[in-house]
Amino acid sequence: MWALGFWASTASAFLALVLFLIGAPRYRHLEPKGNPLSRFCQVLVAATRKWKAKMTQGEDNLFEVDKMESAFNGNRNILHTHGFRFLDKAAIMTPKDHGEQDEKFNGRNPWRLCTVTQVEEVKCIVRLLPIWLCTILYSVVFTQMASLFVEQGAAMKTNVSNFNIPAAGMSSFDILSADGQK
Repeated sequence: MWALGFWASTASAFLALVLFLIGAPRYRHLEPKGNPLSRFCQVLVAATRKWKAKMTQGEDNLFEVDKMESAFNGNRNILHTHGFRFLDKAAIMTPKDHGEQDEKFNGRNPWRLCTVTQVEEVKCIVRLLPIWLCTILYSVVFTQMASLFVEQGAAMKTNVSNFNIPAAGMSSFDILSADGQK
């Protein structure tokens, strides 16, 4: 029966690989442009520098590159959303941004003025933080529980009649008890 179990998992892994390879040409492949951590930090720094800047209604004073220019660079513009409005301040064009021409950054300083697309990327990441925090808590508890069952199994007497339960097999009782609670 062990061989049947291994063949079943091997067949499912092979099927998953085949489905992945069939679908791979349909995926959108975007070449990475620069360091994503620096792009994230640029929005935070620019928004912090402009925290007193006044926001007007509409998106007229928010900075975005032309669609032709972004398409030329292989990027896509992301539409502006109204959540996390404090991050929008990173894309506000102030008079200081109009007058400041930085030769080091080809005309604009990305630590002072970010595009709407860049701000929306940060908003997407911020929207994922609650999910990440929930999964971190679950992972810590699950890892602790898995190691605890093995430790308990190593310390206790694991003989039931003539049958010996291995210490690593103690984690199966956790799985069985969790399934039984459904």
